[in-house]
Amino acid sequence: MHEAPGLVPTPASVTAIGAQAFRGCNSLTHVTIANDDAVIGDQYSGAFAYCKGLVSIKLPANMTGTLSNSAFEQCSALESIVIPDGITTIGNKAFEQCSNLKTVTLPKSLTQINANAFNNCYSLTGVIFTGETNPTVYNNAFTIYNNSTKYLYAVVVMNDYSVNLAGLKNPTGLT
Repeated sequence: MHEAPGLVPTPASVTAIGAQAFRGCNSLTHVTIANDDAVIGDQYSGAFAYCKGLVSIKLPANMTGTLSNSAFEQCSALESIVIPDGITTIGNKAFEQCSNLKTVTLPKSLTQINANAFNNCYSLTGVIFTGETNPTVYNNAFTIYNNSTKYLYAVVVMNDYSVNLAGLKNPTGLT
């Protein structure tokens, strides 16, 4: 387990945050990435995974491509996230088990939400998406497991509207 100060402002000279750079930094609470062109990890990053005290992060405004796999997995204190325009894919398990995550703002550039991206985000109640074309959403992207019962979240992505998620029990066991 790593320990870091609660607030980490990265200077503009930081151009990249490597894979697992802050993994398990439980005392990390707020991150602001000053360089709008910075890159966070690689495809298999987990750059901030298991930072259980992380409440907020300001992602680089010009970030493009894929928000890496497991980037914020099990950041259980994270409350909301605004994913910058330019991100086209949210990686596998990017926000899995972020149990306090309530709202997500998805960019209009988004084309794909990979499997388990928001799996077991128990507090998730709203998603905002302003794109013109609905993204492809893969298996279990918005699924909750509770006491061995699987609940699917109905995600109706509507252009320019806030989307509410309504928990539905999946009686047929479909994924």
